[in-house]
Amino acid sequence: MSLSLVKRVNIHKRRIEACVDLWGYILQHSNQLTRRKVARKLREIYHKYSVEPIRGKSKINIYD
Repeated sequence: MSLSLVKRVNIHKRRIEACVDLWGYILQHSNQLTRRKVARKLREIYHKYSVEPIRGKSKINIYD
């Protein structure tokens, strides 16, 4: 497997793990969440997994 393919697989894997982590948080705290809290937690989790959201050209409100 080429190095670039390994990097793509790793980033994909980390993004999936980050999403699973976020969904776990949402399910555990569903009765006390706001959109702002979820966006803040998403930022924290993406930082923890060293990934960024998939996006187009703009970074404005990237976590919204």
